[in-house]
Amino acid sequence: MQIVLTIVFILTLSGQSLFAQAPPAAPVTVSVVTQKEVRKPVTLVGNVEPLRKSLVSAEISGIVVDYPYEVGEYVEKGQVLARQNASKLKLLLNEAVNTQNESKARLKLAEDELVRINELHDKGIVSKSQLDNAVSEKDALAARQKLLQSRINQFQYDVSHTNIKAPFNGYITMEYSQVGEWLDSGDDVVELIDIDTVQIKVDMPEKYVHMVNKGEEVNITFNSLPGKEFAGKIVSIVPQADPSSRAFPVKINLANEDHVIKSSMSARVSFLLGETVEVKLVPKDALTDSNGVKMLFVVRDGAAIPLPVITGIEDESRIQVEGEVNVGEQVVVRGNERLQPMQPVNVTSVIE
Repeated sequence: MQIVLTIVFILTLSGQSLFAQAPPAAPVTVSVVTQKEVRKPVTLVGNVEPLRKSLVSAEISGIVVDYPYEVGEYVEKGQVLARQNASKLKLLLNEAVNTQNESKARLKLAEDELVRINELHDKGIVSKSQLDNAVSEKDALAARQKLLQSRINQFQYDVSHTNIKAPFNGYITMEYSQVGEWLDSGDDVVELIDIDTVQIKVDMPEKYVHMVNKGEEVNITFNSLPGKEFAGKIVSIVPQADPSSRAFPVKINLANEDHVIKSSMSARVSFLLGETVEVKLVPKDALTDSNGVKMLFVVRDGAAIPLPVITGIEDESRIQVEGEVNVGEQVVVRGNERLQPMQPVNVTSVIE
């Protein structure tokens, strides 16, 4: 008898403990599982290209004395990519400045002399030809001032352009000369690519090209970046097909601020162009991840029931799910990150 009472007491305590540990009802926001006809995705392979690519050239001739950055380094707009020897140009600039200063002094004397000659001419002391000669002397020196200033401006421009600068933010992918080599005006110095935003070029088969539009969003994945999905936007549909493949180039821009996507990577781009199918859709916010398995919480009999699902086609803010969830059921979209299996829930709002 004592043993039976002891067992009953222990079971009672255990029941009280379990009851005490049961989580309270959690406030949640839900949405209803819907059904809709959507098109299946058609996946095409594309190639990543930099948004901008430039062969930066030398504007003036000269010997390269420094490459401040190595191939593969990131530079910002205005940073110096290469330096040329500016010593001779600086000497010519100083010479032109000194010559201009001398010419300024002579011009000042000519202007003063013209004032004096003009006064004497008014008094009839000097002839008209002497006045004309003074005017000509002053005008010639003034014209020389303009010529010398033009030469100074040219030398200043050349000196400033011995520092060859980046025209935009990007990575150096190639250097076309070495320190000590002579560059002529127009010679290539470095290749620079901008991948802050990348462009993906896809060859679209003729049967699909009429179904895509500029400005549409597409889903993009990369074999080299498993588990990651990206959203790009169609920016161009070239209306000229490749005669051999009958495919039209479609260009898609994709933000790449962290530069994880590299130029010439292979991309897989999904367009919703296939046959239509009926699918179950839930808001993307309804999904949670449990050790790599996609999960959602369905509200049944006032409790949160966790269900594993397989995701599929995306439709704006919703996504296809396959699993034991039913059309019309409520799924938790806010508050699901804190829910425990079978926990009671209090639905505070329902969203579309």
